[in-house]
Amino acid sequence: MKPYEGGHVWIWELEKCEGGDARAIAEKAREHGIRGLLVKFHEGGGPQQFREPFLRALPVFKAAGLVVGAWGYLYHSYPDREAALALDALANGADWYIADVEAEIERAQGNVDLARRFLEAIRNKAPQACVGYSSFAYPILHRRLPYAVYDALCDVAIPQVYWATIGTDPAACLEKSLRSHADLGLKRPIAPAGQAYDLAGAAEIALFRSLVAGRGLPGHSLWSWQHMRAEYWEALTMPAQGITPAPGLPTLKKGMVGGAVPLLAAALRLQRDVFDDALDGAVRDYQREHGLVVDGIVGPKTWGSIIEEILVCDAAAWRARALEAEEKLTRVREIIN
Repeated sequence: MKPYEGGHVWIWELEKCEGGDARAIAEKAREHGIRGLLVKFHEGGGPQQFREPFLRALPVFKAAGLVVGAWGYLYHSYPDREAALALDALANGADWYIADVEAEIERAQGNVDLARRFLEAIRNKAPQACVGYSSFAYPILHRRLPYAVYDALCDVAIPQVYWATIGTDPAACLEKSLRSHADLGLKRPIAPAGQAYDLAGAAEIALFRSLVAGRGLPGHSLWSWQHMRAEYWEALTMPAQGITPAPGLPTLKKGMVGGAVPLLAAALRLQRDVFDDALDGAVRDYQREHGLVVDGIVGPKTWGSIIEEILVCDAAAWRARALEAEEKLTRVREIIN
C-alpha cells in the first residue's frame, strides 16, 4: 500500500493530544481503525518546536504499526532550509512527507521557482520518498499557487475539504474539489482531508468517509486530533459504505439495518440505524411531497432527490439536522448512563 492510502488523522500539537502521551495516541488510533498519523515536524525553515516531540513519539507510533507522515507548514522564504527539514524527517524514519502550502505561498513573489527549488532539493536527495502536498479545496480559485509544480513533483494531492468552514456540505465540497483539480489538468491521486473541528457534524464525517470510498479515492484524513470530539471518534467506527452523490447508491427498504441507513435517517431528521416503521413513513412522506413513486424504497431517484435537495442545495439545513440528531443521541446516552 502507498503510505497515503487508508484513513489518517492530522496532529498539530502533540502535547494537546491525549496529554502528549504517545502510547495513548497510538492505542486510540488503533482502536478506531486509523491507519496512519500526519504529525507536524516543522514550521517554515526557522527554529523548530515540533521536531523533538515528533522524534520522541515516532518510535512509539511505528511500534504500534501506524504509518507516520511528517508535515511542515511552508512559506518558501527559505526553501533550502525547508527541504533540509523534510529530508531530516524522512531520514529519521517518517514514512512520507506532506507539504502544507497555503496563502503565504500563494502570495509569494517567484513562488513557481521557489516551489520547484524546494521539491527538487528533496527529490535529488530522496528520489524514492513519497511526498504529498496539502492545500485549498478548490485549486481553480487559487491559480497563483504553483499547482503545476506540486503536481509534477509530488505523489499525491491532499485538498482541504473543510465543508463547514467553506459553508457547504461534504458531498458538494468533495465533488467541487475533484472537478476543480480536473479543470486545472492536475493528475496526481487525490486523498482529501476532511473537517473534524468547529461546525462539522459527526454525521457529516461519516458521510465524507463514505463519499471518499464511493469515489474510489485511495485515502483520506481528518483535521485534527486535538479538535476531535467524542462523537467524531464514534463516526470513525462506522463502516464507510462507499456511497456517492449520484445514482448507484445502495437501495434501501424497510427492514434493513446499518450501512447507509443512518445517513438516510439523518437526512430525514431521524436518528436510527434500522429502517423501521418511522423511517418508512418519513421516506413515503418525502416521496409524496417530491412527486416520486410512493413505495418506501430508496432507490436511485429517491437518493438523487435527497442528495440534490438536502445535501447539496441546502447545506445549512443538512448541518442543522446532523447536529440535532447528535444532540438527541447525546441525551439518550446521558439517560442510559
